Amino acid sequence: MDRNAFAVLCDLLQTHGGLVDDGHVTIEEQVATFVNILAHHNKNRLMQVRFIRFGETISRYIRRVLRALLNLQEVLFAKPTPIPEDCTESRWKCFKGCLGALDGTYIGVTVPEVDRPRYRTRKGHIATNVLGICTHDLKFVYVLSGWEGSATDSRVLGDDVTRANGLKVPTDYTATSRNWNDNEEDVLLTILEEMVVDGVRCETGSFKAGTFVMVATKMREMILSINIEPKHIQNKLKRLKEKYSSAYDMMNTSGFGWNDEKKCVVVDSDDVLQLWVMKHPNAYYKPNKPFPLYPRLCTVFGRD
Repeated sequence: MDRNAFAVLCDLLQTHGGLVDDGHVTIEEQVATFVNILAHHNKNRLMQVRFIRFGETISRYIRRVLRALLNLQEVLFAKPTPIPEDCTESRWKCFKGCLGALDGTYIGVTVPEVDRPRYRTRKGHIATNVLGICTHDLKFVYVLSGWEGSATDSRVLGDDVTRANGLKVPTDYTATSRNWNDNEEDVLLTILEEMVVDGVRCETGSFKAGTFVMVATKMREMILSINIEPKHIQNKLKRLKEKYSSAYDMMNTSGFGWNDEKKCVVVDSDDVLQLWVMKHPNAYYKPNKPFPLYPRLCTVFGRD
C-alpha cells in the first residue's frame, strides 16, 4: 500500500468509521498494525516487537479498526445500477437490466489444527470460501465471508439468500428501464432546453430538486399515451450524461473532431484512439458512432 492510499484509508476510518486517536495510540499506528496483520498474516507477537506494544493492546486496537472498517460499507460498497436499455457497449448490451455478477473465491486462512479438515479445499489448500458480487465496472456491492473452504459455491449462495439479513436482490430497478423512441427523446430534450433557459439547472450542471417530476408531468401532457415516471427521466438523463461526457472528453482531446454530416465524433488515427481508450476503459461512447443528440446535450448539461 502506497502512502497516499494509506492516508486516504486513515482519513476515511476517522471521518466516516468513527476511529479516534485516544492519546495512547495514533490512528496511523492503529491502521498500520491492522494492515500488517491482515495483508501479511503477521502474528500478534511480531506486532508486539515491531510497535513495542503489549499483546492485549494490539488486540484491542485491531478490534477498533475492524469495527470502524465495517462502518465504511456505505462508502466503500457501490450502489448497483442496471445495464440500460440503450447500452451500445458490445460487452454489456446483451445483459440489459443486469445489476451485476457473483462468484465465489478462496482466501487463505490460518485455523487451529482440529478445524483444518473443514477448511481444506478440493485442491488441498486451507481457505475460506467468500462470495462476492460486483457491478459491470468491477465495483463490489456485496461480500459474504466465513464459510469453510470445503463448502461448495451453491451451498454458500443457498445459505446467503435464506438468511434474514442476507442477500436481497432489488426488485424496483426494472421500473427504471424503458425503451425510448426518437420522438420521446426529442420531447425530453426540448423540455430540458426550456428549463435551462428558465434557470432550473444549477451552476454545477445538475438540475434542481423536483426537476424529474416536472419533466415527467410535461411529457405526459405533450405525449398523451406515454407511461413515464420521474425515475425513468432520472435514469435516462444519467445515461445520456455518461455518454455525453465521453464524447465531450474526446472533443477536448487532440486528434478528435466532430463530423457534422455523420453526426458523430471522429478520430485522426487508431493510435490516438487506443491511447484514449486506455485512459477511459469504461467510456459509454466510442467514436464513429452516430450521436445526433450531442449538440443539444451541450446546452442541457452546460458545456459549449
